[in-house]
Amino acid sequence: MKRLRKFLSLPAAERKLLIRAFLLVAAIRLGLWTISFRRLQRILNRAAAKRPQAEAVSVERAVWAVQVASRRVPGASCLTQAMAAQTLLRRGGQASRLWIGVAKDLDRKFKAHAWIETQGRVLLGGPDFANYVALPPLDAKALEQ
Repeated sequence: MKRLRKFLSLPAAERKLLIRAFLLVAAIRLGLWTISFRRLQRILNRAAAKRPQAEAVSVERAVWAVQVASRRVPGASCLTQAMAAQTLLRRGGQASRLWIGVAKDLDRKFKAHAWIETQGRVLLGGPDFANYVALPPLDAKALEQ
């Protein structure tokens, strides 16, 4: 009940943003389980391109909404969150870049991490990204080919 009251006390625009973020995070999580990464990226790119700037939101609010929504979606990994934030930002007409990095942990096991940045600033993915060797960036134009 406390969460519902807190949600309802938010301004309408914030509630709408949280609902959009939740649906987007859930859809991306499901998409990552069921279809290829490349296909999912193409679907998200087309969806975001259909309504650019129709849903403008600040970078900070988009990241906040994705982080809050991700706590309610099982398995919402760093990749899920980065893809959701990138999609929200693209819908608002803001460019961003999705990065995936790889590393080996102390047991020499392979691990990966995703983060998103805009204008050289990491928005989502925390300070952990510095521990990873970045693969070439993933942006909309590269995946459309």
